Amino acid sequence: METLGGLDKIVKHSVKTSRRKAERDQLFQKIVTATVTKKPDISKIQTQIGIAIERALLLCAKIKELQTVLVVLCDLHGRLDLGEIGIPFGEDHNGCKILLTSTSSEALSKHMKVDKVIQLSET
Repeated sequence: METLGGLDKIVKHSVKTSRRKAERDQLFQKIVTATVTKKPDISKIQTQIGIAIERALLLCAKIKELQTVLVVLCDLHGRLDLGEIGIPFGEDHNGCKILLTSTSSEALSKHMKVDKVIQLSET
């Protein structure tokens, strides 16, 4: 799981650029994006991702059918249970890569317990 932290507009620009490059280079069979808010709405996140792949109940199975998939969750503000949403991660599916973005490094490091936070700043 990779993460980006920093000012909102810089993170959004970086995600757009990275997504375009990943699509251009065909690094993943599917790239899906959902926005996470301060009070995550699991159903809304499932719907946002599910529309791109399929609905929530089939989401995990469908993701596992793909050899590689990038799931981008934007604007994270606190803990989010990926299993509850239906996103396989870690040993459950090594081809599923997850990119979390947040303006809060605490949300990424403490709440999501990610190992690596890439801090973006204006230059």
